Amino acid sequence: MMGDSTEEIPAISIIIPFLNNQDEVVSIVNRIREQNKDLQPEIICVDNGSDNGTDFSTEFMDQQVVIRERNFLNSPYSARNRGIEKASGSVLAFVDANSF
Repeated sequence: MMGDSTEEIPAISIIIPFLNNQDEVVSIVNRIREQNKDLQPEIICVDNGSDNGTDFSTEFMDQQVVIRERNFLNSPYSARNRGIEKASGSVLAFVDANSF
């Protein structure tokens, strides 16, 4: 029954493919964390071959999984698939890095 406090909330993995837009990814991750403090979703950011020197700080990397995809087709589909491979949640959600 929904609303029952003893019901377990499913583990959620949020997959964010990106290319050359680190600032937007940081903003999205921060917003997700603020909105979901109780859920603690797994956040998987997939760099789809950024060539602008994109690099996440150590602090940011500690908060979620960051995958650097180098054998890429320059496609968000390929990046999403890499995220799916790493996801541990029973529910998967996909957010584009430029959607906020």
